[in-house]
Amino acid sequence: MEETTLTVHGDEYPGRLTVPDVETERGVLVVPGAGHGPFGDVFDGFAEAATDAGHLVARFHTWTGPDDLEAKTAADFREEIYAGIDLLRARGCTTVAVVAKSFGGRLALEHATDEADRMVLWAPAILFGSHDDAPQ
Repeated sequence: MEETTLTVHGDEYPGRLTVPDVETERGVLVVPGAGHGPFGDVFDGFAEAATDAGHLVARFHTWTGPDDLEAKTAADFREEIYAGIDLLRARGCTTVAVVAKSFGGRLALEHATDEADRMVLWAPAILFGSHDDAPQ
């Protein structure tokens, strides 16, 4: 694992790259949910498994809580996702997948579809349709 920093719109965010033992052209950007960062528990297990399968995994802590989230604009979220994808491409990844959980799934749908080659949305925090249309 390598500690790294993601620089976006003048701000620096701490991150980690989990690097496989073999050279790879496959990268994964992890986008966490609103209530937790991309480190620990299931995210560490995912990064380890993805690295074992030959993927370079990037994770960044671009918010620490509700105040950080409220201060961000849609453009901020888009730039952060693009910067993460660009970092993986600069490291030689020709294929980049975004794995996004909960609120991160919503962000990926809104901002990553044009940049990512693949996406895995893990319990995305979105609602399709109106509450009025829901079955009773």
